[in-house]
Amino acid sequence: MHLSGITPALGPGPAEATLALAGAARTAGMKVSLDVNFRSRLWSPEQARPVLAELATCADVVFGDPGELALITSGARMDLEALFGLGVGEVVIKLGGDGARVRTAGDDVLRPALPVDVVDPIGAGDAFVAGYLSALLEDLPLPQRLERGNACGAAVVSSRGDWEAMLTRTDLDSLDTAPGDVQR
Repeated sequence: MHLSGITPALGPGPAEATLALAGAARTAGMKVSLDVNFRSRLWSPEQARPVLAELATCADVVFGDPGELALITSGARMDLEALFGLGVGEVVIKLGGDGARVRTAGDDVLRPALPVDVVDPIGAGDAFVAGYLSALLEDLPLPQRLERGNACGAAVVSSRGDWEAMLTRTDLDSLDTAPGDVQR
């Protein structure tokens, strides 16, 4: 189950529903992911911190930029050990034009962003998360998860619109094709 931090920011009802859903998913043994997606226009850091931290206790994977991850842990600085202490197994740090990093208890992997001309940055984070999660569901190793996420984010920013340039399943399959291989 994938959760966004935007939903609980919409009000007390959505927050309660999101927390209940996350808890039920965790209890049922489902893999849960959370994209922090903090939006200051929807709620303050003080309102968001306890709700997002509680959601993180139900998550196996948490996505966010360094500021969003700091918001969950202390508000002042990103504290990955605190996230692991909440029970998170993978912390995926979105670094925008610098790529992405994933940390687990035993691994720390960084992958650079793909060089593209940015036309419209809207949707890049969601595309990155979608690519990463698709690779996770296929049990690909951490480096390949980051690479797929970066490829999806790069595709989306190279075109106007939130999703119009998102990679298809066929596109994802062709990412693994070696340079010079012929595709039919």
